[in-house]
Amino acid sequence: MPTLVPATPTPSELRTHLVAAPVSAATVGRVWASQLAFLLGRALPHVASMRVHAISPAITSSVDIPLQWRPSPGCRLALVTVELNEAPIIEVIGRSLSGDRRALVSLTVPAGAGVIAVPELGGIAPLDGSTALLQQDPFRVARQQYSALVHLGDAGDVADQIHDLTVTISQSGSHSHSGAAHVSLIELPVATLRPETGEVGLLLPSIDARNDLHDGDSSIGSGITETLAAEQDASTKVREHFQIATYEDTARCWTRASASMGAIDFVGSASTANPWFRIRVRGTHGSIASMPATFTIRVRYNSSDDWDLRITRRVVGSGATSTHTENAVASVGWAVHESTGALQIRADGTDQEIDLRFEASVLSGTLYLSSIALVQEETP
Repeated sequence: MPTLVPATPTPSELRTHLVAAPVSAATVGRVWASQLAFLLGRALPHVASMRVHAISPAITSSVDIPLQWRPSPGCRLALVTVELNEAPIIEVIGRSLSGDRRALVSLTVPAGAGVIAVPELGGIAPLDGSTALLQQDPFRVARQQYSALVHLGDAGDVADQIHDLTVTISQSGSHSHSGAAHVSLIELPVATLRPETGEVGLLLPSIDARNDLHDGDSSIGSGITETLAAEQDASTKVREHFQIATYEDTARCWTRASASMGAIDFVGSASTANPWFRIRVRGTHGSIASMPATFTIRVRYNSSDDWDLRITRRVVGSGATSTHTENAVASVGWAVHESTGALQIRADGTDQEIDLRFEASVLSGTLYLSSIALVQEETP
Protein backbone atom coordinates (compact mmCIF):
# COMPACT_ATOMS: atom_id res chain seq x y z
CA MET A 1 0.00 0.00 0.00
CA PRO A 2 1.46 3.42 -0.92
CA THR A 3 2.66 5.68 1.88
CA LEU A 4 1.98 9.40 1.78
CA VAL A 5 4.96 11.72 1.81
CA PRO A 6 4.75 13.77 5.04
CA ALA A 7 4.05 17.47 4.65
CA THR A 8 6.84 18.39 7.06
CA PRO A 9 10.32 16.88 7.45
CA THR A 10 10.51 13.99 9.89
CA PRO A 11 13.06 14.07 12.73
CA SER A 12 16.38 12.44 11.88
CA GLU A 13 18.62 11.14 14.64
CA LEU A 14 22.03 9.63 13.98
CA ARG A 15 23.22 9.74 17.58
CA THR A 16 23.13 5.97 18.00
CA HIS A 17 25.46 5.40 15.08
CA LEU A 18 28.50 7.37 16.17
CA VAL A 19 30.82 7.86 19.10
CA ALA A 20 30.22 11.37 20.49
CA ALA A 21 27.50 11.83 17.85
CA PRO A 22 29.50 14.10 15.53
CA VAL A 23 26.90 14.44 12.75
CA SER A 24 24.10 15.07 15.24
CA ALA A 25 25.65 18.34 16.38
CA ALA A 26 23.83 21.63 15.90
CA THR A 27 25.99 22.70 12.96
CA VAL A 28 25.77 19.45 11.03
CA GLY A 29 27.16 20.76 7.74
CA ARG A 30 30.26 22.30 9.26
CA VAL A 31 31.03 19.27 11.41
CA TRP A 32 30.44 16.87 8.52
CA ALA A 33 32.69 18.86 6.19
CA SER A 34 35.41 19.05 8.84
CA GLN A 35 35.31 15.33 9.47
CA LEU A 36 35.40 14.44 5.79
CA ALA A 37 38.41 16.74 5.35
CA PHE A 38 40.14 14.93 8.20
CA LEU A 39 39.36 11.49 6.79
CA LEU A 40 40.57 12.43 3.32
CA GLY A 41 43.69 14.31 4.43
CA ARG A 42 44.69 12.65 7.70
CA ALA A 43 45.54 15.83 9.66
CA LEU A 44 46.98 13.78 12.48
CA PRO A 45 48.16 15.08 15.87
CA HIS A 46 51.83 14.87 16.82
CA VAL A 47 52.96 11.78 18.69
CA ALA A 48 55.78 13.90 20.13
CA SER A 49 56.87 17.51 19.68
CA MET A 50 59.37 18.71 22.26
CA ARG A 51 61.76 21.56 22.77
CA VAL A 52 64.88 20.24 24.52
CA HIS A 53 67.11 22.49 26.60
CA ALA A 54 70.57 23.31 25.25
CA ILE A 55 73.60 21.59 26.74
CA SER A 56 76.03 24.18 28.05
CA PRO A 57 78.95 24.04 27.93
CA ALA A 58 79.11 21.89 24.80
CA ILE A 59 80.16 18.26 25.19
CA THR A 60 81.86 15.53 23.17
CA SER A 61 79.98 12.57 24.69
CA SER A 62 76.76 11.10 23.26
CA VAL A 63 73.30 11.84 24.63
CA ASP A 64 69.98 10.06 24.05
CA ILE A 65 66.48 11.56 23.80
CA PRO A 66 63.69 8.97 24.24
CA LEU A 67 60.39 9.02 22.35
CA GLN A 68 57.46 6.80 23.29
CA TRP A 69 55.00 5.66 20.62
CA ARG A 70 52.21 3.16 20.16
CA PRO A 71 51.38 3.23 16.43
CA SER A 72 47.73 3.69 15.49
CA PRO A 73 46.08 0.72 13.76
CA GLY A 74 46.82 0.80 10.06
CA CYS A 75 49.73 3.24 10.43
CA ARG A 76 52.64 2.36 8.15
CA LEU A 77 54.74 5.54 8.16
CA ALA A 78 55.90 8.16 10.65
CA LEU A 79 58.08 11.24 10.24
CA VAL A 80 60.86 12.01 12.74
CA THR A 81 62.39 15.49 12.64
CA VAL A 82 65.44 16.62 14.60
CA GLU A 83 66.73 20.17 14.93
CA LEU A 84 70.21 20.47 16.42
CA ASN A 85 71.07 23.15 18.94
CA GLU A 86 73.27 26.09 18.06
CA ALA A 87 76.93 25.37 17.48
CA PRO A 88 79.23 26.50 20.29
CA ILE A 89 80.76 29.90 19.60
CA ILE A 90 84.52 29.68 19.92
CA GLU A 91 85.34 33.25 18.93
CA VAL A 92 82.76 36.01 18.48
CA ILE A 93 85.20 38.50 16.94
CA GLY A 94 85.29 37.89 13.22
CA ARG A 95 82.29 35.50 13.53
CA SER A 96 84.56 32.49 13.87
CA LEU A 97 82.91 29.19 14.77
CA SER A 98 86.17 27.29 14.39
CA GLY A 99 84.95 25.18 11.48
CA ASP A 100 81.56 23.90 10.37
CA ARG A 101 80.63 22.48 13.77
CA ARG A 102 79.00 19.19 12.94
CA ALA A 103 77.33 16.43 14.92
CA LEU A 104 76.12 12.89 14.26
CA VAL A 105 72.45 11.96 14.68
CA SER A 106 71.16 8.39 14.80
CA LEU A 107 67.67 7.02 15.30
CA THR A 108 66.91 3.70 16.99
CA VAL A 109 63.51 2.24 16.05
CA PRO A 110 61.45 -0.76 17.27
CA ALA A 111 62.10 -4.29 16.06
CA GLY A 112 60.48 -4.83 12.68
CA ALA A 113 60.66 -1.14 11.70
CA GLY A 114 63.17 0.63 9.47
CA VAL A 115 64.41 4.14 8.65
CA ILE A 116 64.34 5.85 5.25
CA ALA A 117 66.06 9.12 4.27
CA VAL A 118 63.80 11.82 2.81
CA PRO A 119 65.94 14.25 0.74
CA GLU A 120 63.09 16.69 0.03
CA LEU A 121 62.46 16.97 3.79
CA GLY A 122 66.07 17.63 4.68
CA GLY A 123 66.82 13.97 5.25
CA ILE A 124 70.19 14.01 3.51
CA ALA A 125 71.06 10.93 5.56
CA PRO A 126 68.77 8.28 7.10
CA LEU A 127 69.63 9.50 10.60
CA ASP A 128 71.85 6.47 11.09
CA GLY A 129 74.87 8.30 12.49
CA SER A 130 76.88 7.90 9.28
CA THR A 131 76.80 11.51 8.08
CA ALA A 132 78.11 14.58 9.90
CA LEU A 133 75.28 17.14 10.09
CA LEU A 134 75.67 20.87 10.53
CA GLN A 135 74.57 22.31 13.86
CA GLN A 136 72.56 25.52 13.89
CA ASP A 137 74.48 28.66 13.03
CA PRO A 138 73.76 31.12 15.88
CA PHE A 139 74.15 34.03 13.46
CA ARG A 140 71.40 32.86 11.08
CA VAL A 141 67.62 33.13 11.42
CA ALA A 142 66.95 30.08 9.22
CA ARG A 143 66.67 26.78 11.05
CA GLN A 144 68.11 23.54 9.72
CA GLN A 145 66.03 20.42 10.32
CA TYR A 146 66.91 16.81 9.55
CA SER A 147 64.14 14.30 8.88
CA ALA A 148 63.66 10.61 8.21
CA LEU A 149 60.72 8.29 7.73
CA VAL A 150 60.10 5.34 10.01
CA HIS A 151 58.36 2.53 8.13
CA LEU A 152 56.57 -0.22 10.02
CA GLY A 153 56.77 -2.85 7.32
CA ASP A 154 53.82 -5.18 6.84
CA ALA A 155 50.99 -5.60 9.30
CA GLY A 156 52.29 -7.50 12.32
CA ASP A 157 55.97 -6.71 11.76
CA VAL A 158 55.92 -4.24 14.67
CA ALA A 159 54.22 -5.41 17.87
CA ASP A 160 51.04 -3.62 18.98
CA GLN A 161 52.41 -2.02 22.14
CA ILE A 162 54.12 1.15 23.33
CA HIS A 163 57.62 1.30 21.85
CA ASP A 164 60.76 3.26 22.67
CA LEU A 165 62.46 5.22 19.90
CA THR A 166 65.78 6.89 20.66
CA VAL A 167 67.39 9.93 19.05
CA THR A 168 71.14 9.95 19.75
CA ILE A 169 73.31 13.05 19.31
CA SER A 170 77.05 12.38 19.29
CA GLN A 171 80.40 13.93 18.45
CA SER A 172 81.62 14.29 14.87
CA GLY A 173 85.39 14.31 14.59
CA SER A 174 86.82 16.76 17.09
CA HIS A 175 83.69 18.91 17.22
CA SER A 176 81.68 19.29 20.40
CA HIS A 177 77.88 19.62 20.33
CA SER A 178 75.05 21.23 22.33
CA GLY A 179 72.44 18.51 21.92
CA ALA A 180 69.08 18.84 20.18
CA ALA A 181 66.86 21.91 20.07
CA HIS A 182 63.64 20.20 18.96
CA VAL A 183 62.47 16.65 18.26
CA SER A 184 59.14 15.62 16.75
CA LEU A 185 57.35 12.45 15.64
CA ILE A 186 54.12 12.38 13.64
CA GLU A 187 52.23 9.59 11.91
CA LEU A 188 51.72 10.00 8.15
CA PRO A 189 49.29 8.56 5.60
CA VAL A 190 50.81 6.42 2.89
CA ALA A 191 51.24 7.99 -0.53
CA THR A 192 47.88 6.56 -1.63
CA LEU A 193 45.23 6.48 1.11
CA ARG A 194 44.22 2.85 1.64
CA PRO A 195 41.55 2.44 4.33
CA GLU A 196 40.80 -1.05 3.02
CA THR A 197 44.12 -2.15 4.56
CA GLY A 198 43.26 -0.74 7.97
CA GLU A 199 44.60 2.80 7.55
CA VAL A 200 42.24 5.38 9.02
CA GLY A 201 40.81 7.52 6.22
CA LEU A 202 38.22 7.71 3.47
CA LEU A 203 38.42 7.02 -0.26
CA LEU A 204 37.20 9.85 -2.49
CA PRO A 205 34.54 7.72 -4.30
CA SER A 206 32.74 7.36 -0.96
CA ILE A 207 31.56 10.97 -1.15
CA ASP A 208 31.74 11.68 -4.89
CA ALA A 209 28.56 13.57 -5.79
CA ARG A 210 28.38 11.73 -9.11
CA ASN A 211 27.92 8.41 -7.36
CA ASP A 212 24.64 7.06 -6.00
CA LEU A 213 23.83 7.80 -2.38
CA HIS A 214 23.40 4.33 -0.94
CA ASP A 215 23.83 2.38 2.25
CA GLY A 216 27.06 0.91 0.99
CA ASP A 217 29.36 -1.73 2.34
CA SER A 218 31.99 -0.82 4.95
CA SER A 219 34.36 -3.45 3.56
CA ILE A 220 34.68 -1.94 0.07
CA GLY A 221 34.99 1.77 0.88
CA SER A 222 31.78 3.28 -0.46
CA GLY A 223 28.48 4.66 0.69
CA ILE A 224 27.19 6.17 3.92
CA THR A 225 28.03 3.04 5.91
CA GLU A 226 31.70 3.40 5.03
CA THR A 227 31.69 7.10 5.91
CA LEU A 228 30.16 6.46 9.32
CA ALA A 229 32.54 3.54 9.96
CA ALA A 230 35.53 5.70 8.99
CA GLU A 231 34.43 8.46 11.38
CA GLN A 232 34.17 6.03 14.24
CA ASP A 233 37.55 4.50 13.43
CA ALA A 234 39.13 7.96 13.44
CA SER A 235 37.55 8.64 16.82
CA THR A 236 38.76 5.48 18.53
CA LYS A 237 41.73 4.11 16.56
CA VAL A 238 43.93 7.17 16.03
CA ARG A 239 45.78 7.29 19.33
CA GLU A 240 46.58 10.57 20.99
CA HIS A 241 49.94 10.95 22.74
CA PHE A 242 50.95 13.57 25.28
CA GLN A 243 54.58 13.40 26.30
CA ILE A 244 57.54 15.41 27.49
CA ALA A 245 61.15 14.24 27.32
CA THR A 246 64.72 15.31 27.90
CA TYR A 247 68.18 13.75 27.77
CA GLU A 248 68.42 10.25 29.21
CA ASP A 249 71.51 11.15 31.18
CA THR A 250 71.69 11.38 34.97
CA ALA A 251 73.73 14.58 34.67
CA ARG A 252 71.16 16.36 32.45
CA CYS A 253 67.72 14.82 33.05
CA TRP A 254 64.88 15.76 35.45
CA THR A 255 65.34 14.84 39.11
CA ARG A 256 63.68 14.58 42.51
CA ALA A 257 65.66 13.83 45.68
CA SER A 258 63.12 13.89 48.53
CA ALA A 259 60.90 11.40 50.35
CA SER A 260 58.10 13.98 50.38
CA MET A 261 55.90 14.53 47.34
CA GLY A 262 56.87 17.71 45.54
CA ALA A 263 58.06 19.53 42.43
CA ILE A 264 60.30 17.78 39.92
CA ASP A 265 63.40 19.69 38.86
CA PHE A 266 62.74 20.02 35.13
CA VAL A 267 66.11 21.69 34.54
CA GLY A 268 66.28 24.59 32.08
CA SER A 269 64.02 27.59 32.67
CA ALA A 270 61.26 25.56 34.37
CA SER A 271 63.49 24.10 37.07
CA THR A 272 61.42 23.51 40.26
CA ALA A 273 58.68 26.00 39.35
CA ASN A 274 56.18 23.11 39.35
CA PRO A 275 54.64 23.98 35.98
CA TRP A 276 51.20 23.04 34.68
CA PHE A 277 51.00 21.40 31.23
CA ARG A 278 47.80 22.24 29.34
CA ILE A 279 46.43 19.66 26.92
CA ARG A 280 43.25 19.27 24.92
CA VAL A 281 41.46 15.96 25.33
CA ARG A 282 39.42 14.47 22.53
CA GLY A 283 35.80 13.94 23.65
CA THR A 284 35.56 10.40 22.32
CA HIS A 285 32.63 9.52 24.57
CA GLY A 286 31.22 13.03 24.88
CA SER A 287 32.34 16.02 26.90
CA ILE A 288 30.86 15.16 30.28
CA ALA A 289 32.68 14.45 33.52
CA SER A 290 31.35 10.90 33.85
CA MET A 291 32.77 9.83 30.45
CA PRO A 292 36.51 10.66 30.46
CA ALA A 293 39.17 9.54 27.99
CA THR A 294 41.44 6.65 28.99
CA PHE A 295 45.25 6.81 28.90
CA THR A 296 48.19 4.61 29.86
CA ILE A 297 50.99 6.27 31.85
CA ARG A 298 54.52 5.31 30.82
CA VAL A 299 57.65 6.77 32.41
CA ARG A 300 61.35 6.22 31.72
CA TYR A 301 63.36 6.48 34.94
CA ASN A 302 66.48 5.57 36.89
CA SER A 303 66.26 5.14 40.67
CA SER A 304 68.06 3.07 43.29
CA ASP A 305 64.94 3.07 45.53
CA ASP A 306 61.16 2.87 45.15
CA TRP A 307 59.39 6.06 44.09
CA ASP A 308 55.98 7.60 43.41
CA LEU A 309 54.65 9.84 40.65
CA ARG A 310 51.61 12.02 41.30
CA ILE A 311 49.58 13.52 38.45
CA THR A 312 47.28 16.39 39.40
CA ARG A 313 44.44 17.11 36.96
CA ARG A 314 42.77 20.54 36.90
CA VAL A 315 39.80 21.00 34.57
CA VAL A 316 40.03 24.33 32.76
CA GLY A 317 37.04 26.55 33.46
CA SER A 318 35.45 24.46 36.21
CA GLY A 319 38.17 24.43 38.86
CA ALA A 320 37.63 20.70 39.49
CA THR A 321 40.90 19.08 40.63
CA SER A 322 41.83 15.44 41.19
CA THR A 323 45.01 13.39 41.57
CA HIS A 324 46.36 10.05 40.39
CA THR A 325 49.39 8.38 41.98
CA GLU A 326 51.68 5.77 40.42
CA ASN A 327 53.91 3.55 42.59
CA ALA A 328 57.11 2.32 40.94
CA VAL A 329 59.95 0.05 42.05
CA ALA A 330 63.68 0.70 42.05
CA SER A 331 65.83 0.08 38.99
CA VAL A 332 69.58 0.46 38.78
CA GLY A 333 69.92 1.78 35.26
CA TRP A 334 67.26 3.20 32.97
CA ALA A 335 63.96 1.34 32.98
CA VAL A 336 60.27 1.77 32.11
CA HIS A 337 57.32 2.02 34.44
CA GLU A 338 53.98 1.42 32.71
CA SER A 339 50.76 1.94 34.63
CA THR A 340 48.79 -1.12 35.64
CA GLY A 341 45.65 1.01 35.98
CA ALA A 342 44.37 3.44 33.36
CA LEU A 343 44.50 7.20 33.84
CA GLN A 344 41.14 8.90 33.31
CA ILE A 345 41.30 12.43 31.86
CA ARG A 346 38.14 14.49 31.61
CA ALA A 347 37.16 16.36 28.46
CA ASP A 348 34.50 18.61 29.98
CA GLY A 349 36.72 21.67 30.46
CA THR A 350 36.59 24.88 28.42
CA ASP A 351 37.45 23.86 24.84
CA GLN A 352 37.99 20.34 26.25
CA GLU A 353 41.20 21.51 27.95
CA ILE A 354 42.72 20.24 31.17
CA ASP A 355 45.91 21.12 33.08
CA LEU A 356 48.29 18.43 34.30
CA ARG A 357 51.02 18.72 36.92
CA PHE A 358 53.66 16.05 37.58
CA GLU A 359 55.24 15.63 41.04
CA ALA A 360 57.36 12.86 42.54
CA SER A 361 58.95 11.43 45.67
CA VAL A 362 61.64 8.79 46.25
CA LEU A 363 62.34 6.81 49.44
CA SER A 364 66.06 7.55 49.29
CA GLY A 365 68.69 8.82 46.90
CA THR A 366 67.77 10.58 43.66
CA LEU A 367 65.06 9.79 41.14
CA TYR A 368 66.05 10.50 37.54
CA LEU A 369 63.37 10.96 34.86
CA SER A 370 63.86 11.28 31.09
CA SER A 371 60.34 10.90 29.69
CA ILE A 372 56.72 11.03 30.87
CA ALA A 373 54.14 9.87 28.33
CA LEU A 374 50.37 9.50 28.31
CA VAL A 375 49.10 7.23 25.52
CA GLN A 376 45.41 6.99 24.66
CA GLU A 377 44.02 3.49 25.00
CA GLU A 378 40.46 3.79 23.75
CA THR A 379 38.61 0.82 22.26
CA PRO A 380 35.50 0.82 20.06
